[in-house]
Amino acid sequence: TPQSETVAAHQENVWAVAQFPDTLYAGLHNRGLYKKAGATWARVSALPEVTIFNFGLLVWQEHLYVSTYGSGLYRCTAVACAPLPNPGLATAALRGLAVAEVSGQTYLYAASDDGVWRLPLTP
Repeated sequence: TPQSETVAAHQENVWAVAQFPDTLYAGLHNRGLYKKAGATWARVSALPEVTIFNFGLLVWQEHLYVSTYGSGLYRCTAVACAPLPNPGLATAALRGLAVAEVSGQTYLYAASDDGVWRLPLTP
């Protein structure tokens, strides 16, 4: 039987969820990113309290990519999150993410109000 779970001490509007690697992440509407390790939820303070739309996983690099509405794109590891240094994405309303390999190169595709962005990822 499916069960609902409380995030951040009260019910929230969760827009995205991902498990990576042993931590559960929840992206909330206008509340930022939360992660659950064990039984406790905690807000990831490295990201602003904006809407989190989607996640992209790059397992071999142990990176979780996080798209936000109006605050760009972030790369997270098990210990830290940081914005990706791309001026075009800094204020973009990113709605979707996908990771794909094309001719031996790995790319992160980010869908925004302005179209689709393609960013090469390096190992």
